[in-house]
Amino acid sequence: MTSTAHTQPAAGAKRVLIVEDELMIRMLLADMVGELGYTIAAEAAQIEEALEAARNTDFDIAILDVNLNGRPISPVADALVERGRPFIFVTGYSDPAVAELHANRPVLKKPFQLDHLKLTLQRALGSGTADPRPIPGEG
Repeated sequence: MTSTAHTQPAAGAKRVLIVEDELMIRMLLADMVGELGYTIAAEAAQIEEALEAARNTDFDIAILDVNLNGRPISPVADALVERGRPFIFVTGYSDPAVAELHANRPVLKKPFQLDHLKLTLQRALGSGTADPRPIPGEG
């Protein structure tokens, strides 16, 4: 799936950029984000399209898979830092590289529950960098 702009958000809805290479996980994540009252600003499955979206799409927060088809997400995270946009990492790995990328960003371990996603998004939007402590019940 390519970087896709979605419909206009409801008044006051926060816009989310989702970067995830697994189609089914990306679809599930988009559904969860929508259920929480957020609007999808764009989706990306590859580094190049994620970089394009990170640099040119209007969004409030990004959700980044740590590894896109074997490539680290760090260039996209760096672009978001340059723009001053908050983001969270999601990963199914016990990857120590995540902590090295941006230690002040939260990491949500796959699989995660809706309430954990909600709390992580709220933390990240509240402070701009988020609380890097583990989400209760995760680990």
